Amino acid sequence: MPYLIVPYVVREECGRLTRKQKKFNFLDSSTRINVACTFGLWKGRFRVLQIVMDAKTLAKTKTGIIAPIVAYNLMLKLRDGTSNTPFVDSDEEKADLWLVMM
Repeated sequence: MPYLIVPYVVREECGRLTRKQKKFNFLDSSTRINVACTFGLWKGRFRVLQIVMDAKTLAKTKTGIIAPIVAYNLMLKLRDGTSNTPFVDSDEEKADLWLVMM
C-alpha cells in the first residue's frame, strides 16, 4: 500500500534515529493507539465490525466500516445515551454475525 505510513526502524537508519525521527515514531505510535481505542469503541457498539474485516473485497470492507461510523457520529450528535457494550472476540459470535451479513 503506497499510502501506508510506517515508523522509522533503527536498523534501517544505520543504528541511530535523529530527534525528528524519534518524535515522528512517538507521534505515530500515539495516533495508532487512539485509532485502536476508537475501533474498540465502535466494535463494542456495532458488532458487525467484529467480522467486517473478513470481507472478500476492499469495497465491501470500506462500506462495512463507513456505515457504522456514520451511525455512531449521528448517535453522538443526537446524544444517544446507550452505553457501549464490551468488545467480545469469540468465534461463535463472529459466526452469528457473519450469517446476518450474508
